[in-house]
Amino acid sequence: MRLFAALLMALAHASPDAFLASLYVPGPGPATLLARTAPEQPSCAIYDVALASLRELEQGHQEQAGQLLAGMVAVQRADGSLPFSFRLPKPDDGPPYLRAGAMAWVGYAAARYLNDGPGGPARNEIAAMAHKLAAHLLATRVQKAGDGRDGLVLGGSGGYRYELAPNGEVKERFVPGEVVWVSTEHNVDVYFFLDALGHATGTPRYLEEAREIARALQARLWSDEAGQFWQGATASGPDKSYALDCASWGALFLLAAGQRERAQKAYITAEARYGTADPSAFVLGHKPYVHRPVIENRALAEHYKAEVPTAAWDDLPAVWPEGSAGVALAALRLGYKERARSILEELDRLRETNGGLPGLTRAIPLEFEKAPALAGTAWAAMVQQELDAKPGYVGLWAR
Repeated sequence: MRLFAALLMALAHASPDAFLASLYVPGPGPATLLARTAPEQPSCAIYDVALASLRELEQGHQEQAGQLLAGMVAVQRADGSLPFSFRLPKPDDGPPYLRAGAMAWVGYAAARYLNDGPGGPARNEIAAMAHKLAAHLLATRVQKAGDGRDGLVLGGSGGYRYELAPNGEVKERFVPGEVVWVSTEHNVDVYFFLDALGHATGTPRYLEEAREIARALQARLWSDEAGQFWQGATASGPDKSYALDCASWGALFLLAAGQRERAQKAYITAEARYGTADPSAFVLGHKPYVHRPVIENRALAEHYKAEVPTAAWDDLPAVWPEGSAGVALAALRLGYKERARSILEELDRLRETNGGLPGLTRAIPLEFEKAPALAGTAWAAMVQQELDAKPGYVGLWAR
């Protein structure tokens, strides 16, 4: 019966890879590609490009992966950084919005590209980009005894502030400047990037830097009481906020760092604390946050009350496909294969006819779109491939 239902689903929908390919657009240089975040969106996010290139690598498509990464080479800044996102066709010359985690994902995809096989275009340029990214990220690493961020990479630079004008219009204002907090998620990303780049290029320094970040993450941000990593830290200590990726991606990091008992605890936390159901979509899954407002700014929360009537994430019945796929991967790596399969089967209920999965099952102004998006679609496809793979398969964030 399950096989028959899956067959009907496959016949009714385009494949996730067809959806991903539909998002590709020509890049700013010859033989380069970029990817829109979602259909009809005029923007590109570098995290999405990294995921798209990793998915192409999984399918043995070195040419397409290389063209996507060459697109990142074309937009890399002189200091080695990459803008978090930009309006197509290319970034402008204004002050950058940078985030360490997104840059690390591009670096990780580049390292996998270099390490997975000899083929594909622009290998020297992609290698140079990865080294520049590593140098940029490591230059922001805090090294100050007694500082709550010691040993960890800073978040990036720039930010956006949303304000409600007297006429009721919501205005976005860019605020330049260095981000002085550190993020668990970003540093997990940087750990996997440096570890992969060290192995791909035979550079021992990157491997040691990855180990130092791993030690700092566990010393500064792991909480036995919470059963997961805190979201981040400032100089004075941890920011004790709860985010799903600090449990699910945290479990994947802990497994890679040889901490299976903690990884098991973090996975259980991801399931128990963030598990949810969206009755409007008839689907089970996971939410991105708990114990915080859906919209932090009180004036904006009141402004959007008709669209988001629930004030707290704890009470919002919304499923985040990207996050649920991360939980599925943690389950799979810990040996819970059937649980991973059931999570992915739930996500398939959300698949649109174009093959895509929604950003979130409920739209949240200024943060989540309900429309099909690249990130969750790519994540689910990669976890599904590992679930179906033969022993010895090396998947996302695995050696």
